[in-house]
Amino acid sequence: YGETDVPKELHERLTNYQNELRQARNQRCNEMKLDRQLLKSLLDTWQKVKDIRRTNGYSTTSLKLIIKQISGKRTKHYEQMQQQIEEEIVDEIALAEEQYQHETKAHSLIARKRKLQDIRKKKARQDLEKKRAAAMNTYNPDVENEQADIAIINEEEIYVPDKPEPRKPDEIRTTILAKYQNALRPPGKQSHYFVLLRLIP
Repeated sequence: YGETDVPKELHERLTNYQNELRQARNQRCNEMKLDRQLLKSLLDTWQKVKDIRRTNGYSTTSLKLIIKQISGKRTKHYEQMQQQIEEEIVDEIALAEEQYQHETKAHSLIARKRKLQDIRKKKARQDLEKKRAAAMNTYNPDVENEQADIAIINEEEIYVPDKPEPRKPDEIRTTILAKYQNALRPPGKQSHYFVLLRLIP
């Protein structure tokens, strides 16, 4: 929603909510990535331990790791995740558009200030030239008025940054999909859970 559509207080609350939602989505994605990395690391480590024990003829320990696989046919869960990702893409596109509108408005304001400053400086130069020409004829320089014009001419120029560029929806989509690429388990791939048992001798 644009700032003109809602009161300022409501807009601030909406912005805070959007930021919290973005943080929660990023945290969820990071946790999903971490889960997959930990799973892979755990399986690799356990396999290495088994290989070392088998190769060197070590006796088994009192610990036993049971790895259970859960059927990968969880299409409903996958569809829900896809829907949530699509919602995130739509939200990010809307936020990017709102940010672009805000930046464009701010840029226009700065550009307008710079234009007014240029007009004031040009007028001050013209006035200064007229005053100096008049002073040459009358031999009575108006130093105070000249100083005011010189101060305007010597004002630091207002810096106008480059005009903002809108973010393309395709780029936003690609970025978000890439973020989830290593976090989501592909559909049909089995998930695992582990049980570590201590065997009683």
